[in-house]
Amino acid sequence: MKSIDWLMSRGRPLDIARFNYHFENADVSFVLDELKKYQNSDGGFGHGLEPDFRNPNSSPIACWVATELLTEIGCWNLQLEIVQNLVNYLINCDQKDGDWFQFCIETNNDYPRAIWWNYDADKKAGIYNPSAALYGFLAVVADDANAKLKLEDIFSRFMEDDDLEMHDLNALVRGVQYGRMADMDISDQLIEKVKHQIRRGCHDFIGGSSADYVLRPSFFFPNFNLPFFTEQIDILKLESKWLMETATSDGTWTIPWNWYQFEGEFEKIKPEWMSDMIVKNLRLINRLNKEESDIEV
Repeated sequence: MKSIDWLMSRGRPLDIARFNYHFENADVSFVLDELKKYQNSDGGFGHGLEPDFRNPNSSPIACWVATELLTEIGCWNLQLEIVQNLVNYLINCDQKDGDWFQFCIETNNDYPRAIWWNYDADKKAGIYNPSAALYGFLAVVADDANAKLKLEDIFSRFMEDDDLEMHDLNALVRGVQYGRMADMDISDQLIEKVKHQIRRGCHDFIGGSSADYVLRPSFFFPNFNLPFFTEQIDILKLESKWLMETATSDGTWTIPWNWYQFEGEFEKIKPEWMSDMIVKNLRLINRLNKEESDIEV
């Protein structure tokens, strides 16, 4: 199987551990051991866990990536040291503008990165990305009262907003998913708006602009048991079919973006994204379209 061969020979150890957990019944501890290598002594994450910026220092965005991976494998146990340390970092984090976690941190500018990870002191944090996801994680994992209050603020703002940027929408949806798991009181109107926004956010993908960097249905579901998954099965099946049609001859998928700076460094890190994509894409294909798979992966 070409995708698996590529992953095992060129993929990140973290992604190999994820694949072995999902497909080979390997113990989840191997994933946690690899993820810990990206965690700093303050409990936050860095070291290129988000491959498009190479900052080793802890940042809210790298921590969001960590929460996505912990969600993927269902590890929310506060007894786990890696989770407890991350929770402590997030609760005590000073990388905020007011109540909201910063999207970029100043030390990003000291390391190779994509242009959108450039730090600008005049640009303040938005309300959604990554705050909705991080406060949601704290609400469900730590039952943190302050995080729930911040989520309520975010949800109220969302009811007044429309057409969120794709990453803002992804963070918002994750916050709502976590909020439901934490048994927060979430209105039916908000739930219906979330469902509508998922469809609306994926409009370009559904409409056929799939080759571009657009919001895909699977972005909302690192774990297939998250709320709203079964209600989006039809467009997830569309994505699964598209993935089977667009795998390259070596079983990978094309990276549909550029850094627009540090081009040599971007070429070096592309395999990290490719191995991450292999794990995510094979999971979706296996979950939704296994019996119809007609590509060599």
